[in-house]
Amino acid sequence: MMKIGFKIGFIAGAAALMIWPAASASAQQYPNKVVRVIIPFEAGGGTDIVMRPLASALQAKWRQTIIIENKTGAGGVIGAHNVAASEPDGYTMLATVNQTIVSSRFLYKNLPYNPDTSFVPISLVAKVVQMAVARPDVPANDLKEFVALVQKSKGQYSYGSYGDGSPPQLIFEMLNKKAGLDLVHAPFKGLSSTVSALLRGEVQVSVFSSMGAAQPIAEGKLKALALAGNERDPRYPNVPTTTELGFPELQAAMWVGVFGPAKMPPDIVAKIAGDIDEIVNSPTDTRANLIKVGWTPVGGKPQVLADAVRDETKTIGDMVAAAGLKPQ
Repeated sequence: MMKIGFKIGFIAGAAALMIWPAASASAQQYPNKVVRVIIPFEAGGGTDIVMRPLASALQAKWRQTIIIENKTGAGGVIGAHNVAASEPDGYTMLATVNQTIVSSRFLYKNLPYNPDTSFVPISLVAKVVQMAVARPDVPANDLKEFVALVQKSKGQYSYGSYGDGSPPQLIFEMLNKKAGLDLVHAPFKGLSSTVSALLRGEVQVSVFSSMGAAQPIAEGKLKALALAGNERDPRYPNVPTTTELGFPELQAAMWVGVFGPAKMPPDIVAKIAGDIDEIVNSPTDTRANLIKVGWTPVGGKPQVLADAVRDETKTIGDMVAAAGLKPQ
């Protein structure tokens, strides 16, 4: 837990999400007590990196204490359920990445929440490009060479992931099916654990954000195989995209979004979204720090996050089907 001193109801709430409602008395008084933000992954991951500076900035703006709690387990499901079961008063929120809201619906038979009705979208805080990476002793210089290597080296390679439905699992299981590979899946508790396992040699490849991979790549501890998308990253001009390498179906953006429990008052949703938008889209230290570590600030109205969930659900659904993954 960190103490900083100082629906998804898409259909029913669609009209309310299109505009910033006028501030009501409840929104003007919000917050008047401690605010909890649940991150459903271990400390030190991408969601932490985005949310902790933002929480500090919101605390300064609100003059109210914000507590961040890392509630891990089941690929983010445990923490998300905690928020879904909370009072919809704006004092308990979920900060999470795509997999908790989007991927989980395809990978778990009995979710304790409904991804489409148990939450309300508040803000898409930031997004980042994903990158397939390998240990430097892997004799392949890009993803296409790696596929050819594994095809000739059956049973010798494994990939690390940070939960069911995370980008490493989706990408490498698709490659397993499409290219006839036998990469072994090694799941870990979170991003930090996955990075550590890769650096120790417990697995040979994974997929991280370009931000998360930057330092190990600069130190020669990892090497980039491909950017998971259609466009190259100017920070990595020599790293090809999956589309260039003949794998256009391998798409893996990551975003961090803030959600509240369903039936949260629209005026409070709008206030939080507006305050986050102001912080990440103004010349603040928070915005500068996000950009410095490789994240693209987004912000905007709640509908921006609602649209991202809708679009990502289609993309991830196609990837899960193509990879042959079944709900457990």
